Amino acid sequence: MTAARRALRAAAARRPVAAAAAAGGSGGAASLSWLRMIRTEAAGAARTTLAASASIPHAAAAAAAAPTRAAAAAVSAVPAASAAEGPALARLDVALCAGTAGVDSWYQRLGGAKRHAQGRPCWRPSAPAMPIPAISSFGCGFVSRLAAPTVAAAARLSTAAAPAAAAGHAAPAVSSASNPTQPTPLQQQPGRDLGGDPLGDAISDALSSMRAAGTLKAERVLTSAQGATVGVAESTAPLLNFCSNNYLGLSNHPEVAGAAVDALRSHGFGLSSVRFICGTQDLHRRLEDAISAYLGMEDTILYPSCFDANAGLFEALLGPDDAVLSDELNHASIIDGIRLCKAKRFRYRHMDMEDLERQLVAACDAGARIKLVVTDGVFSMDGDVAPLGDIQALARKYGAYTCVDDCHASGFVGPSGRGTPEAYGLHGQVDMVQSTLGKALGGATGGFTSGRGDVVALLRQRARPYLFSNTLAPSVAGASLKVFEILETEGAALCAKLNDNTERFRRLLTDAGFDIRTGS
Repeated sequence: MTAARRALRAAAARRPVAAAAAAGGSGGAASLSWLRMIRTEAAGAARTTLAASASIPHAAAAAAAAPTRAAAAAVSAVPAASAAEGPALARLDVALCAGTAGVDSWYQRLGGAKRHAQGRPCWRPSAPAMPIPAISSFGCGFVSRLAAPTVAAAARLSTAAAPAAAAGHAAPAVSSASNPTQPTPLQQQPGRDLGGDPLGDAISDALSSMRAAGTLKAERVLTSAQGATVGVAESTAPLLNFCSNNYLGLSNHPEVAGAAVDALRSHGFGLSSVRFICGTQDLHRRLEDAISAYLGMEDTILYPSCFDANAGLFEALLGPDDAVLSDELNHASIIDGIRLCKAKRFRYRHMDMEDLERQLVAACDAGARIKLVVTDGVFSMDGDVAPLGDIQALARKYGAYTCVDDCHASGFVGPSGRGTPEAYGLHGQVDMVQSTLGKALGGATGGFTSGRGDVVALLRQRARPYLFSNTLAPSVAGASLKVFEILETEGAALCAKLNDNTERFRRLLTDAGFDIRTGS
């Protein structure tokens, strides 16, 4: 600690004595006594700072030290004998505020005004916010260091002015009106009211609105593995589970769980890396090959989730000269993914092929280079199955490409469960399939894009979620490989059982008087 700082701290340590005296009724004498007490120390600190300025260029030192000289002169001007406290404090206020003007000019020279105009962090004296301005970081180290003793003295002297204010002697404030470039003080900036919490208020209002509308979500805590029956923290007995995406019952299949344990032992817990650095194991390559074979595609790229797959696809493939045509009820991840790209956007009414054709014509008229039609295969909210045959025909008619998000179809829709394209006789014929490992295909985590080899090759170079997210855990990759092995041998039987169970459940609900929406 420098001698100057030690002197100021010593003076500040005696300040409570003066404050106590002021509380006892002799406010003016106590405050003036405290000012006299620190006069010598503060002036010494200022002289120490002026001496330190010799180590920087002369012109800069002179300009930066000006506020310190003014403060030193002001402190020295405190009357040695008794005097009217108000005028003395007023003179100190004026002198110190004048001293900060030198720093204010340095603020201008150092580009403070430019930083403020750009919305970048910057600080400068803000006289209206306090009796004596405080000085903070100006983005220039030596100016801040030179001004530090003056800042400390100013802050402590401003506190000493409180008894004077109580006695009716208001300290003068420097107006910012004379300097139109000066930014609004922190206390006056919109959204930065130090006495309130605008973020907390906004959150409280949002949650209250959700609660009033009945849309506030609560998480039930499961105490067992996923299954047809589950343990729930709120219940002492197992409950039937009608709300998971565990369509084929593979989430806790003993062979799948065993494969996860085997991969954990052989390939470790994680890779601490993205794929392209050192995060690709043989398990990942084998899994991508297995998915490609299952869907009849050339290649596949894995992601942490299908949300990531949709976030990576459109931005990587489409530019401002292209167009994307999307069903109005597509999944949120598709909507968000499209927002990330610069392509022209055309939205068609839900499963309305006449409107899709109109939008395709509009995209052609707009001169779109690449036209990509994207749809959910099965829409999760109502269970609608997209008319993929008609979509494919229109796409081919207008030179467009097709992309299907098959998260709610992969593994169980179609004769052997290979998804919506298989259900329409288009297995391996759509351009891109987006899907997940987190529903019917084991239920853990992970997503993928499967399609043309050149598309996948470009995604490996450009898709940001792939490039900047950790690779799929080895245990998930190993377990997912086992899922596709099971589907190759048992997939058709599992799908048949699921269809039978669905028909029976719907029939019994209808017989019991429930109004069941007709499925697609």
